[in-house]
Amino acid sequence: MTILPLHSARSEILSTLKTDSALTAVVPASRIWPQKTPASPTWPFIRIDSMTATPGRYDCAEGSEITGTAHCFTKVDTSVLDPEAQAMSICDLMGTALEALGECHIGVVQIIMDPEEADAFHGMVPFRLSKV
Repeated sequence: MTILPLHSARSEILSTLKTDSALTAVVPASRIWPQKTPASPTWPFIRIDSMTATPGRYDCAEGSEITGTAHCFTKVDTSVLDPEAQAMSICDLMGTALEALGECHIGVVQIIMDPEEADAFHGMVPFRLSKV
């Protein structure tokens, strides 16, 4: 194992979110992306922000602690009358899916009004994933 497994961790996180049936019932897998999103994405959508890796060397193994944030973006449309509540639900689903990875812990979750879109909300789920 490499001590900085960012690429494999990102792949594992994206795969976990895209295959979680409860999450994809709300946000289709085709709307779950790494940092780069389409210029005009269909809402709601999820993006995994930049991740960091801190190498760890232990007596019995080497590994990393990977940290990052999963973001969701929601806004009012004909099927979503309360985008803040939808952002809360999506954050809960993302956190549940990420914690199923095992050594993944969720930090302080935050929901804010999106400053760039009227009637839109932005949810953030910070995570810490240990890879040994």
